[in-house]
Amino acid sequence: MTSMEDGGVGVNFEPRGRFIKENAFVEAIFGILYGMTQGNHLNPFIGLGIQMVEDLQLLSFSFQPQYGFGNLPSWMPYVFNPLSAKPHNYKGLLVLFYLAFGVTVANALLTVVVGISMRGSQMKVVWPLQLLRILTTALSTVLLIPIIEIFLHAFACYNAETDLPQLLEKTSLCFSSEYLPPFVLSITALIYLILQAPLIALVFFSIDPTAKDVHAKTTGRFDSVYNCLRIALAICLEVFRPYPQVALAAIIITSIVMYGITIRYQPYFVSWVNDLRAGIYFASLVSAIQAAIVFIVGPTEGPASFAVLCLLLLPSFGVGAQLCKLSRRRIAEGVYQRFRAKMAYQPNLARSPAPSTTLKRSASFLKNQRLTPLQQQILEESTEPDLELNSPAKLRAITTKINPKPIKVFKSIEDVEIACRFLQNNDDADARSLARKIFLVGVDQFPRSSQIYLLRAHYVVTFNIQGTDVAYDSLLSAKLMKPPFDIRFFLTREERCLEQDRRKEDLLVSSLNVTGYAELSSMEADARHYHLETLIAVKCLWQYMKAEKSPAAELPYLLDSVAHNRHIASRLYEKILSKFPRSKQIMRHYSNFLLTTSDDTEKAKKLFAVRCVGPTRRFVHRS
Repeated sequence: MTSMEDGGVGVNFEPRGRFIKENAFVEAIFGILYGMTQGNHLNPFIGLGIQMVEDLQLLSFSFQPQYGFGNLPSWMPYVFNPLSAKPHNYKGLLVLFYLAFGVTVANALLTVVVGISMRGSQMKVVWPLQLLRILTTALSTVLLIPIIEIFLHAFACYNAETDLPQLLEKTSLCFSSEYLPPFVLSITALIYLILQAPLIALVFFSIDPTAKDVHAKTTGRFDSVYNCLRIALAICLEVFRPYPQVALAAIIITSIVMYGITIRYQPYFVSWVNDLRAGIYFASLVSAIQAAIVFIVGPTEGPASFAVLCLLLLPSFGVGAQLCKLSRRRIAEGVYQRFRAKMAYQPNLARSPAPSTTLKRSASFLKNQRLTPLQQQILEESTEPDLELNSPAKLRAITTKINPKPIKVFKSIEDVEIACRFLQNNDDADARSLARKIFLVGVDQFPRSSQIYLLRAHYVVTFNIQGTDVAYDSLLSAKLMKPPFDIRFFLTREERCLEQDRRKEDLLVSSLNVTGYAELSSMEADARHYHLETLIAVKCLWQYMKAEKSPAAELPYLLDSVAHNRHIASRLYEKILSKFPRSKQIMRHYSNFLLTTSDDTEKAKKLFAVRCVGPTRRFVHRS
């Protein structure tokens, strides 16, 4: 596979067709979701407003008159959830029910229409997809709880005059001619929303480590859990209205779970969004606890309990936000402290040579090289300890030595990504190098996690912490692990975007002069050959210095071999860059060569910095 970047030409050795294809049904589902999510960008202020309304709805569950608050205004619950207002007569409630049912059915029908209309992610008419995006966004965020409450009113056969459900006490009324049609239709709509809302939350977002999109996050699983909890909370409040203790328990559990998830895993790339949501969840928890105390003690006559409830909102919000900020700082500092300890104990762990220069992966290459007898002897004998010359004390030390327990740098997969968020403010060469090492240690600690490979691929491409081939390797590794549904979808989406980039590069390469391309390929192959020869020579020299009975006469030969191969490789890389100065592929290989075989780190950093100049390539191209 060849590639051309920013006017320069490079050679990418990644083969085509490596990605694993999904079956036809899964491809169809992913195609619909891809069309819904790709390019679906909300204005930041509109999106933030939707998020605020959605989270503030949680506070409305604590401001309910059945908990025993004295002098609680009837309009107070609607301050935090104005969309929950309903008419107090059955006919008005029916009109609202059929309107909500029509919106739900329209969303389901549009999903089917879009799925049928798409042929290879292409649509003849765009407006159904745009309307589907709007309805899906509304139904999975601000309209979820109000519409669920409307359907639960119909399912519980509410008496509009008493505002109490009749399903538990007078079940037979739900099968009368007056209540039966809404009762049956509400069950269908509830099943659809209960399945659709968590599913959409899993994939209806973007991954943007630069934090330019305030709604970008690492995973949608926590919002999926949030939607499930909100639905359960609405069911407890509407169906079990005669039993307020059930709703109070549900509110407290929901607030604790969501607050704990937010401060521990920090799902949003933008820090203050995590702080904002954590503050709302903590305020909801404090309000729910106070409502539970009032309910247990008994109804109050005066406005004192309600006044305390209102006065505690802002302080509890501030405390929750500050605790979230403190938790984020402690997580990052803990990771850095354990990372330093691990690097002190295993300094070579975070080294990441290019795939083709890794000796462990180059066994077939070593067998085909023309090694001298001395080199072969060193490579074979250095792997076995010379126990005959060891002293008894040394033998005793070897046989009684106990390997220390490995240091676990990260307590969770999310800690790996949290520890790399410093790239949002500082993305120079040293910062990228540190992020690369952190991800390498993370992959080493969580080798079976597909999520960390997905996040690593995004950081690689967004901040150029490694070559694009590492992003391909990460996506392929994650795909081979049989990941869960949400990770599979994002892998498929990123593969499509990467494949589009590769096709664009192919079109550019096809316009090259054939003779010039052949010359480039030949020169780069020679440079990589002597690059590997240099690494082999350095390896042999290192093994020679380690061996205790090596003849001193061989040392000049080994030093000469290292210097000779390094000089030729460096000269070839310089020659290629003189003809193709904008080839990022060659710059990456040359900077890696300088870092691994010489002490010219300044030149390597300059090459790396020049390679990273220009617009950042993304998996998901944003408008």
